[in-house]
Amino acid sequence: MNYIESYEGYPYRYKFNDEYDIYVTVSQTGGKNRYEFIKQDNPTTKVSIDCDYLKFDSNKLYIYSNGYLPFYKSSENIQGWYTQTTKRVEFEGNIQILEFYDQYILIKDYDKNIIYFADENGNQISPTYKDIFVLDDAYIVKNENDKYIIIDKEFNQILNTIEYSYINPLLLDKGIILCANLPAKVNFNNSGFPSNIEYDLVDLSGNKITLKNIDGSEIENPAYTGIYFLGNKKNVSSYDLYISNILDIPYTFIGEEYYHN
Repeated sequence: MNYIESYEGYPYRYKFNDEYDIYVTVSQTGGKNRYEFIKQDNPTTKVSIDCDYLKFDSNKLYIYSNGYLPFYKSSENIQGWYTQTTKRVEFEGNIQILEFYDQYILIKDYDKNIIYFADENGNQISPTYKDIFVLDDAYIVKNENDKYIIIDKEFNQILNTIEYSYINPLLLDKGIILCANLPAKVNFNNSGFPSNIEYDLVDLSGNKITLKNIDGSEIENPAYTGIYFLGNKKNVSSYDLYISNILDIPYTFIGEEYYHN
């Protein structure tokens, strides 16, 4: 996440632009905080920020990658942002503005449990997705068929050979992604790991690669599942959670704590 650091010795005060700081008056009674723009050359000149929440702590105020300030007015189903010139933009609905990417806005609709890209007016311009992981020049998304694919910045599928029910970017820094299609029923061994999931290692050109032993022989279906440790192996009810966690690609956006499905 991107952020602005508070002034040294002045917690809860952050430089927003060359004219205004943002100051948070934190409630000492558990009530509502007060958020304000304060003129740097005249601190008595203040402009209230009408919202329920900004995302902050004593040292950091969290912002979008383009420098815009997200605000949340959950009490009225409003979320929006302030531009660097302090222009206020509002969107209505049970939606979260996740981030800005180039000229597009990434939005999550909590009522429909979908993710999509929109234009500056909030109009959907991409297909609908169920999950997303942001790469440097592309995105891993789960499409409406519950398959993970990789798309470019214009939402076109690339690496057409990659379409799996599970993609893990754990090895992405090595130029490899870990992929699998789950069977109808997942079996677990006595150690608590799935025993019938076959994984593919795929490079960023879409080609399957193999691991080899020292003697040059190919390793068949290596135990990649070892990266997922099931803490309580005897708790069968946790298997569903195990699979759910396997299928979820964690990627954190600003303000998720202010929303619920």
